[in-house]
Amino acid sequence: ELDDRYGPRPMQVDNLFEYARLRREASPMGILSVDYEQGMLMLKFSDRARINHEQLLAWVTTNPQVSFSPSGLFKYPVKSANNAEFFAQIHTVLAK
Repeated sequence: ELDDRYGPRPMQVDNLFEYARLRREASPMGILSVDYEQGMLMLKFSDRARINHEQLLAWVTTNPQVSFSPSGLFKYPVKSANNAEFFAQIHTVLAK
């Protein structure tokens, strides 16, 4: 509907919508924030987050770039050539 009214959206607007979808998907899992900095996806978990502890332990022990701190901050490397691939990787991490 936005395209019909205002024309094609800039890529930045699409990215903003996709980020909002990610946050909406993450919230029911107990993820308080979804951030990206220097090639790392950073998820901040609440104390009551639904976490698959076995999977988390496997990620941390098999990949030296993955970390999980006692404060609930999960860091996972995300590399992509374009925005669609970037967001797809983040959705995959959230699904696991």
